[in-house]
Amino acid sequence: TVVEDIAHITAQGKSFYLLHFASAYCNFHKPDVFPIYSDQYMEFYKRYITENKLPLDPEKINTYDVFSKALNDLVHRLGQTGKMN
Repeated sequence: TVVEDIAHITAQGKSFYLLHFASAYCNFHKPDVFPIYSDQYMEFYKRYITENKLPLDPEKINTYDVFSKALNDLVHRLGQTGKMN
């Protein structure tokens, strides 16, 4: 939950959700644990979750937990575990 905790920021009375920044910050410190969130391929991940019948809600792909679980599943299926972030 550390990425989500860092992502929720309030400044000058306004709330911000900086998921990319928070994941990049955590990745800098532990790249083997925290993939960097990017919304560039969200439609791909939604389809990936659905087609592979992952126990994840594809409509919540914009949350770090669902994103990282889908990405980790993809990396594992490709046989790239431990070889890439």
